[in-house]
Amino acid sequence: MPERVADKLRTLYAGRKTDNLIARIATTFTALCELADFTELPAPPAPVPTPPTEPPVAKTEVVLKQEVPERPVEKPIGFRSLQYHINIVLPESRYQAVYDAIFKSLKDHLG
Repeated sequence: MPERVADKLRTLYAGRKTDNLIARIATTFTALCELADFTELPAPPAPVPTPPTEPPVAKTEVVLKQEVPERPVEKPIGFRSLQYHINIVLPESRYQAVYDAIFKSLKDHLG
């Protein structure tokens, strides 16, 4: 059975996966199928009731007062509420001067 599953997976993946990976996926799938209980089918979804069709009725509404939603109060954003995350990928170097220059530049420009 795993060979038939692997053959189907090779067709589905169309060469985008290695044979080793396809074999592992097929083994996992067949192991899960052995544990599964396929004797009971899931219940079909309940049909959605359709409302009875009635002729359209003209509706009239009286608007006494049109409410205008209040604009939310804009609060100034404080600097303590902002967060900055900076990721630095350092180059490989044997020279300490390279790292010193990078961190000095960060200190000068970021404060």
